Amino acid sequence: MNEAVFTFRGQKEDEDINLFLRQHPAILLKPGFLIVFFATVIILVFIFYKASYVFFWVSVPLVSISLVIFLFSYLIWRLQVAILTNYRVIVIEQRKIFLRRVWEIDLDKIGNISYKMEGILGHIFNFGSLLIKSAGEEVEIANIEDPQSVLEKIKHAANSFSPRKESKL
Repeated sequence: MNEAVFTFRGQKEDEDINLFLRQHPAILLKPGFLIVFFATVIILVFIFYKASYVFFWVSVPLVSISLVIFLFSYLIWRLQVAILTNYRVIVIEQRKIFLRRVWEIDLDKIGNISYKMEGILGHIFNFGSLLIKSAGEEVEIANIEDPQSVLEKIKHAANSFSPRKESKL
């Protein structure tokens, strides 16, 4: 995505986007494997057992359900983002279709940042979670690519942050 033309709701006039993050696409492997598994089982049963129309009408819901699960997972992946601007970090966490949580942390309020990489997929594809701590609050940005590099970019932005000059009334 071209960040030069990307804007978001609530963006301030003088606010620039330094980094736009999504979860690593490798997290879509699990629902993708579900589709492949069901389709393979259905094809094999159809080939080897010359299944009847009854089997066909049982298998259609299985494939349909697995496709719905994949599309739901893709939608959640697509809507879950984190944005680093020159003033703040914004984390939009989409848990379900109708459950969204949004956190905003000003760069001068960031206390501690850490990251973790778990599991074999996380190490193979170099993704993990970033934990940002501020005054009384912890925000986790889950499954992002190269969390160590993102941590360094946020630290750099926080260290070079200078508060906005308020206009006089």
